[in-house]
Amino acid sequence: YDSTRPLVSPDASVVATLNDDYVSNLTQLPHGESTQLGRCESVRAFDRTARVAVVDSTLLCEERGQEVEGSSRIVDVETGDTLVDLVGTVVYAAAFGPPVDDGHTRSAFVEERGSGTVTMYDLATGAERAEILEGGVLAVAQDALVITQDTTVIVYDL
Repeated sequence: YDSTRPLVSPDASVVATLNDDYVSNLTQLPHGESTQLGRCESVRAFDRTARVAVVDSTLLCEERGQEVEGSSRIVDVETGDTLVDLVGTVVYAAAFGPPVDDGHTRSAFVEERGSGTVTMYDLATGAERAEILEGGVLAVAQDALVITQDTTVIVYDL
């Protein structure tokens, strides 16, 4: 899995790219204001409004043969605050749950590379709410979590 691909937020307000030194930049569209992430950090997913992002801190270092520093996390993009510390997790893929009444997302789903375990996190408390399944590709569509594994498709109501 190559972690150097650009990633555009669902609302097209932010794009995450890598510079020539493999440092991720979050660029606000259309104004172009940019914020740098830490060394080896790459964005795996944005919530619907680009307010929250899942950031992996391992894959980029491993792909470049560099020592891993820090831990993966779920971060508030505006403040830089860590909402969930994903210590020891190598994030392969991630998705966010649907927004609730106030318009904010309350849950995130993180698929760990290697084991393929999908874990659901509560963004308000930082707590792990559930381990869903091992292996697969995940996506959130409307009010459902969709996981595929080989030729099987599993849909969970959210």
